[in-house]
Amino acid sequence: MIYVNGDSWSWHKDLYSADIWPNLLAQQLKTNCVNESIGCGSNSRILDNVTNLYISGLRPALIVLALTVHHRYHLPSADMGSWSISPQTVRNDRLDVTDDYVKNWYYNHGHNEVDSIYRYYRDVWLLHEICKKFECPFFIFQIWDKSIQQLGLLESTKNIKNFLNNNQIDLSKQQGQAYLKSFLFFSKQQHNWNYSEETVLTFLNNDDLASDGHPNKKGHKKIGDFVINELIARDLISGGDNEQGWT
Repeated sequence: MIYVNGDSWSWHKDLYSADIWPNLLAQQLKTNCVNESIGCGSNSRILDNVTNLYISGLRPALIVLALTVHHRYHLPSADMGSWSISPQTVRNDRLDVTDDYVKNWYYNHGHNEVDSIYRYYRDVWLLHEICKKFECPFFIFQIWDKSIQQLGLLESTKNIKNFLNNNQIDLSKQQGQAYLKSFLFFSKQQHNWNYSEETVLTFLNNDDLASDGHPNKKGHKKIGDFVINELIARDLISGGDNEQGWT
């Protein structure tokens, strides 16, 4: 089976809907899909879920993680669930309830842009480290947050320094040096990552999106095709005439 995690772009209230891209992917690969995506889900939640998956002993044949916007976060809740936090709402993925107190506290006391981007790349790195333990192919991609690619932080030291300076981070102080060293570390690590910052918005158009801005049936089909093509191009899977249809 394959394992998928992400936010509402990888999710449907009916997770077994044949129209969403994780299930289209599973159908094309002729296998089953475990999908732990959730609306308003964060990258830190994905990391938490994948860690719990490894601890549980479940071993998928393929892992695909569709990362979300960087400014979301999560806090643990009872029963191994989480509070998924965004500027718009906070949602408990087990109880399906909201609590604005949690949201307001986090964005007033626990969030800023530079630290949010740092935590995004830290999650990408940690996801690679835990995914390697599964000893199966895995692919991680940014599904719709164009701001990550536009920053180009993994491309050059100049881009990193400009980003920090533009956000009033003093590089002569300890905090500035810590962020600089961290982003340089991620920039070096990227060469070992099965990761793409090119979002699906580069090939989706208005006809591929529903009125709420999420992918429609046609959009999900394009995302599924994108993932398949990336998996093949990265030699993570290959087509074939065997019983499964892939290796």
